[in-house]
Amino acid sequence: MLTSEKMGFLGKNVLALAFFLLLFSEASAFISELPGTVTVKGIPTEFYFKVTNDDIVDRPLEVEVLAPAETEFLEQPGIVGAGRTERVTVRVFPESTLNGKEITATVSAKLGKRAAEKNFKISFERALSCPVSIDLSLNKSQENGEKLFVVAALKNSSVSSEEVELAKISGLPESWGIELPNAVSVGRLEQKNLTVTITPNSAFEGEAELLFKCGDFIEKRSLNVSAGSEGNNFFSGLASLFSFEQLNRPFEFSELELLLDIALVLIAAVLLIAFIARFVRKIGGEKPAKPETNTASVQRHEVRAGRPRDKFETYNPRLEELKERIQGKK
Repeated sequence: MLTSEKMGFLGKNVLALAFFLLLFSEASAFISELPGTVTVKGIPTEFYFKVTNDDIVDRPLEVEVLAPAETEFLEQPGIVGAGRTERVTVRVFPESTLNGKEITATVSAKLGKRAAEKNFKISFERALSCPVSIDLSLNKSQENGEKLFVVAALKNSSVSSEEVELAKISGLPESWGIELPNAVSVGRLEQKNLTVTITPNSAFEGEAELLFKCGDFIEKRSLNVSAGSEGNNFFSGLASLFSFEQLNRPFEFSELELLLDIALVLIAAVLLIAFIARFVRKIGGEKPAKPETNTASVQRHEVRAGRPRDKFETYNPRLEELKERIQGKK
């Protein structure tokens, strides 16, 4: 049977336990939105949590992440204002020795005199793709003939060096000169450029496909490429359309439309040339108009010695009368 003394002792213990539980819950309550598990797949992975200050005065903040992997803070406020909530962002780096494992990590925070800790898990998995990003751009040069430069901007987001090699370029004319560069090693969080020099010897406009080897992964990238005279696009299109590579494959519907347009343009050009030639020939064959005769003069046909019988001359009566007077005086 419980005596009053035992009941008093038990009540004190319950109150003490409740006090400590309440204190712990209040201490950890200012950390919120911490994920239960953070998954790292071969590249640095970010997560965040929030810290809330319920006091009426500003409080300094100290935060620490306890984990067997490398971490860094990307966003960490030094002071949390009164009644405000601040965000803390953390980056976790991959660790090859932890691949396939799940570990427990702890966030430890101190807000003024209040301290709190919360646990979460970090799952390390193998990368599913190349950790090196590849962005392509095309530059042109007209010095010593036209040249194209394909620049691959490489950025390694992992903590280990990665070797990147351009294995193949397809989609370009076979007669073009292509200088493939050597493989490059991109260090931890490093950026490098890989440049391909292309010497075109014919007009072309289309899409090239580049095949990269990155560690155990194969990465494909596409790039629009054009070369040739800018002012000769029509003939450049004809040359590319009727090239050996294009004729050895079935035509697409859009290309058939282009062929029909070309045929119509050629027919129209032939008809226009024929019309112009006929018009010029017609103008050149017309005789000049005869001058108008004076109504006061009379045409008569005279037969004179040494002249053809069908010669027409203009007859002027006054001139003939004057001639007769002169002959009479003689």
